[in-house]
Amino acid sequence: MLKVLTLLTYGKVEKTLVILFYGPSGVGKTETAKYLAEILGGELYRKEFSMFQGNEYLSFLFGV
Repeated sequence: MLKVLTLLTYGKVEKTLVILFYGPSGVGKTETAKYLAEILGGELYRKEFSMFQGNEYLSFLFGV
């Protein structure tokens, strides 16, 4: 994680950065992601995973 933060600080990230936030609802995951996207000057692509709770969605989720 320290390496990622160092690269972000010095603006040397040339590839797409993917960060997944995991936790219970109402703890600020979306707001944190919005703030990071604003600071880093990137776009926020938000995907709601609550619909993928069952085992039958694993193949759809991972593309197998």
